[in-house]
Amino acid sequence: MWLSDTHVDHGFVRLAKLVLLTCLVKIGEVGHFLACLVKKSGWTEVKKTGWTDVKKSSWTDLAFLIRRASGFVGRRGSFASIMLVVLFVPLLGACGGGDFKPLYGSLGANGKSVGEQLRHVDIAPIPGRVGQRIRNELIFGTTGGDYALDPKYRLEIAVRESVSSTLVQRTGDSTNQIYNIDARFRLFDLSSKKVVLEGDSYGRAGFERFTSIFANVRARKDAEDRAAKTVGNDLKIRISTYLASNA
Repeated sequence: MWLSDTHVDHGFVRLAKLVLLTCLVKIGEVGHFLACLVKKSGWTEVKKTGWTDVKKSSWTDLAFLIRRASGFVGRRGSFASIMLVVLFVPLLGACGGGDFKPLYGSLGANGKSVGEQLRHVDIAPIPGRVGQRIRNELIFGTTGGDYALDPKYRLEIAVRESVSSTLVQRTGDSTNQIYNIDARFRLFDLSSKKVVLEGDSYGRAGFERFTSIFANVRARKDAEDRAAKTVGNDLKIRISTYLASNA
């Protein structure tokens, strides 16, 4: 995830440019596959006599041109690389203008990373087994399982659980159910006692119904844990986004 900021981790920017440039080289291979698909589908015959002999439909023309470009990639790798640099590097250069940085990257010599700021978020207790699972996910994701260091924020979460039945048979029995979590959260700034971030997070997880009672209980608990993990990860990302934007 990338966020706007005046501080830039240039190493990540260069890595992103390299990865994207490498992906663009694969366009030729995709074009070759597209041209072969057009030809084998019987829509029209693709000629190979030259660039000026293409007199088919627009879709065939596009596939033919991409296929010829793929030939340049295969036979003239250096030429293709130069053309890709000329066409796309100016566009990628916008990423290095000081407006983007990794969400969990460093903020500079005088600032703190989002990971360090997360350690100052205190997670309030949440009633119920599922609530405790969500809290555990957040504590592990923010502090690694330790207590919050000199808390500056407090996160309060209210959880509502429900179950929806699917695949209902004529007898009224359901062979599949979906466990739902609706979590309402508020992030308090402890210095001002004001809510700085609030919203809703949702978790959904399906599970099957069996004739065995123990199997049903085990499947339900597994669905609860998966939904709780989804909510925990979502809340961590949203809090991290706020902290990075207000650093």
